Amino acid sequence: MPSGPPGYGYLVKHHILYESQYGFRESHSTTNAISELNSHILDNFDKRKMTLSLFLDLSKAFDTTDHSILLIKLGHYGIRGVSHEWFKSYLQNRQQYVKYKTCNSIPLNVDCGVPQGSVLGSILFILTQMTCQIVCQRQRVFSLLTAQRYMFLDTVRNPGLTL
Repeated sequence: MPSGPPGYGYLVKHHILYESQYGFRESHSTTNAISELNSHILDNFDKRKMTLSLFLDLSKAFDTTDHSILLIKLGHYGIRGVSHEWFKSYLQNRQQYVKYKTCNSIPLNVDCGVPQGSVLGSILFILTQMTCQIVCQRQRVFSLLTAQRYMFLDTVRNPGLTL
């Protein structure tokens, strides 16, 4: 079983993660993602094709992950029963507050977002982004997902263009 954060072995065993998922994965570092990106662009250049790129920063998306949608996705990926209930208790009824020296703010409920700073939070975030990976694969759009960044590339298919 591959090493990694909690739940990682399950995701690998059941082939849930895409090969284009980098970051938080064994042998899939962000350096590997950049290498694959570079290779894709150079391959198109050698074929005298242009590459259209879109880069998205999803770092704030950790805070906006809807718990109910995430729980549905966990069920879809086969996490059910006691395990599903554990994730539900991990995500729901969370509170946060600010502490400054000896003063604490009033605790507020956290209705969305995955817990940051935890390895499990990263895995849960990746699962929320899987729908985008599925769409890209079906549309044959080359995409890479790192920890908090999406990279989309498509070949411009216009024979009238010259490089």
